[in-house]
Amino acid sequence: MSLILKRGPSISAQPPATELSAIDVPGGKDGIGSNNWALSGKLTVSEKPFLANDPHLGLSTPAIWYFAHLDAPGLNVLGGTLPGIPAVILGRSETFAWSFTNTNPDVQDLHIEQIDTKNPGMYRGPDGLLPFKVRQEIIDVKGAPSIHFIVKETRHGPVISDSLLSALAYLPR
Repeated sequence: MSLILKRGPSISAQPPATELSAIDVPGGKDGIGSNNWALSGKLTVSEKPFLANDPHLGLSTPAIWYFAHLDAPGLNVLGGTLPGIPAVILGRSETFAWSFTNTNPDVQDLHIEQIDTKNPGMYRGPDGLLPFKVRQEIIDVKGAPSIHFIVKETRHGPVISDSLLSALAYLPR
C-alpha cells in the first residue's frame, strides 16, 4: 500500500526478497496468517448461524489440536483442545460457537510515494517517474446503491491516503 505526500523521499521498510527468505518464522512460513467468518442463520437452510475458522497453524507432530466432545447433564461442547488446557479452545455448544484468529501479525507495508508536482498522475520510482495505475471499483450493496470509487495504484500497491474522504461519504451520520 502507498501513502502520498507532496514532498519527501520514497521510504520502504520491506527488506529485499533475498533477506525475506532467510527470516526464521516460529512455526514455519506455512502457518502465517489467520481468518474466520460467520454467517447469519437467516442465510442458511437450517436457519442456524454458521461459523468458520482457520487459525492457520502449521501441521506438526505431535498434533497441536485434539478433538473433544464433552457431554454431561447441562453440557454439550464439541471442538478443538490444546494439550494441558482443560477447555475447548475452538468449538461450539448447543447455543453458540467461538473461534479466534492469530493476532498481532505484521500484515502490511506502507510506502511513502512522492508525486511529481508538475504532473500529479506520476510518482517517483527508482529509475524515474512512473504513472499511477487507475481503475474504478464498484462495491454492490444489498438494498442500497452501489458504491463507485477510483483506486490509484503504485508499484507498491493501492494508494490509501486518497481513500479517506471517499469512505467518509458512505459512513452513517
